[in-house]
Amino acid sequence: MEKVNVQNKFDVTPIMVQPKQLTILFNLSRTVVGKFINEMLLDENFRDAVTRISHNLTLVNVELFMEHLKSKDMANFK
Repeated sequence: MEKVNVQNKFDVTPIMVQPKQLTILFNLSRTVVGKFINEMLLDENFRDAVTRISHNLTLVNVELFMEHLKSKDMANFK
């Protein structure tokens, strides 16, 4: 996971990020990130990972997003 350097003093790993930042962290398109967020909202295990603060501000837990991606890995082949 990519760490954010704050004023060259500390390495900080983000806990909650906006979908736009997920596109940078995971090198995914905005459309795919939106699709995964909608899937997470429908899944009982990952619903708490998505927080909609307002109609245009959504925050996603990075660790749970990674777990969701891992659960999707090769799921069609099992």
